[in-house]
Amino acid sequence: MRIVRYFFCAVALAMAAISLSCAVFSDCEKVSFVLPVSCRDVDVPEWTVWVAGGDSDVSVFKAPGGKRVEMTAHKSRVCAVLAVPVNAYPSEWGTGAIYPYSDDFSEQDTFAANVAVSLYMASENSAYDTREYLSFFNWKRFMEALRDCEDPWLLNKEKIMQDIARGSFTLNSIRLRQDDSQ
Repeated sequence: MRIVRYFFCAVALAMAAISLSCAVFSDCEKVSFVLPVSCRDVDVPEWTVWVAGGDSDVSVFKAPGGKRVEMTAHKSRVCAVLAVPVNAYPSEWGTGAIYPYSDDFSEQDTFAANVAVSLYMASENSAYDTREYLSFFNWKRFMEALRDCEDPWLLNKEKIMQDIARGSFTLNSIRLRQDDSQ
């Protein structure tokens, strides 16, 4: 009887240790961003938010300005968050972030977040495979290069997305739309 009791205690301790190590050594973490209350000096009462690369496929929801948006992000994996004012025109209005390279929404990172969300949505692979593949792309360098562009919305987004998807992206892929006709 004593042996059985010791056995159950040992099993309970082992399970508690495994549970604790999973919580401590998890490959996921909680990330939060606060939605701005305005965009381009215009008050934004409500945002449409896209989250790609978190713990599921692309999720889309609406949230009010000033609200904290929380999500689960995989460590060492990119998670793109794009927020666009509801009924916004032009569609490039908005704000974005790519975790872990941004820890807050930024208008200057909106184009990069838009590209990342679009790649997640266009992928025919599983969410896991897409997340793995896109984590190898140098998003930090891409975001830095875009910050040097006067207006990234004039760039050929389709060409950029194709080159990222093919694994052939270089800084030469960042071209204006009309430059591609040459």
